[in-house]
Amino acid sequence: MVLAQKPPEKQVGAEKKTDVTFFFAMHTIHNVELFKKYVGNNPPNIVVIEYRPDYRLNQMLDGKITIAEYMEGKRYPFPKVTEEEFKFFKELHEKGVRIETLSSEDRGIEAQKGIRMQLLIARDSLSHCLEEGDFEGAVDECVTSGELRGLLNAERDMFKAKEIVGRIRSGDWSSNILVRTGVAHTWPKHQLVEELKGMKDVSVSSLYPFRDMVKDTFGWKNLAGVYPPYNEMDRAVTYHILRNTKLMDEGRKQLLGSRDVIYELICNPELDSEEETKEYYEVIKMINQLSKEECKNLFNEMHSKKMDEETAFKFVKDYLKNRKR
Repeated sequence: MVLAQKPPEKQVGAEKKTDVTFFFAMHTIHNVELFKKYVGNNPPNIVVIEYRPDYRLNQMLDGKITIAEYMEGKRYPFPKVTEEEFKFFKELHEKGVRIETLSSEDRGIEAQKGIRMQLLIARDSLSHCLEEGDFEGAVDECVTSGELRGLLNAERDMFKAKEIVGRIRSGDWSSNILVRTGVAHTWPKHQLVEELKGMKDVSVSSLYPFRDMVKDTFGWKNLAGVYPPYNEMDRAVTYHILRNTKLMDEGRKQLLGSRDVIYELICNPELDSEEETKEYYEVIKMINQLSKEECKNLFNEMHSKKMDEETAFKFVKDYLKNRKR
């Protein structure tokens, strides 16, 4: 779906040179700034964003409604980050850049209603367990949530890859295309490379600021170690579906679920700076080394003190630093 733009001139195939760049982003203010910097140095003519086709998004980009009006009533995990993204998308639109959504986002969501309902139930149950101090119940719901997210991500990525390939082959998209997507959604990029390798005038590349930060801060070998615990569960299911890899055993699931319980108590910071981002992922790196028993003890102490996320983050950070020593 083209948002607030006149239809482009029709081409036959991708006759013009087409460069597709995937920008794998974290949901942080710092990543938004990195995205702005990249776009400033490498102006695209098309930016593909991870939002459903929506006429109100079109209205917001055109200035007919405000960003606040568009966001009202919607649930965003990182509202401050999302608002900054929308501000920049609006700036790009005003400069003549085509802001594109994928209709597959809509189709995927419609096709996955049953799974999404199961995920909502699991998340509600997790919230209840966290509130009631039920560690084992919270672990089970974290495992269930991770497996359901993995299934959703696999289907969503399949829809996404298929649509992007189709838009390029048809000539609807050409020249300099920038696809902004989450760090976990790498499969569409790999699929594009495979599907479009016979088209000499199409190149596919990627930017991964999070990976570069991890490489500089922790060393390349620690990349997987700084992902939130749920990510390994998500990827195990996603890769099983897309790449036919093995699923993890129950013991590994329980360990990751235990670590994810601790992550749930400190998550959702809206990181403004590179230093805050590094500090946050240093804590995650250490959480990923905890045993299930340590997670249980941490959980019980945090629950007994009724900590908010900010206090819990400081508590876990101090505990892990002392543990490390």
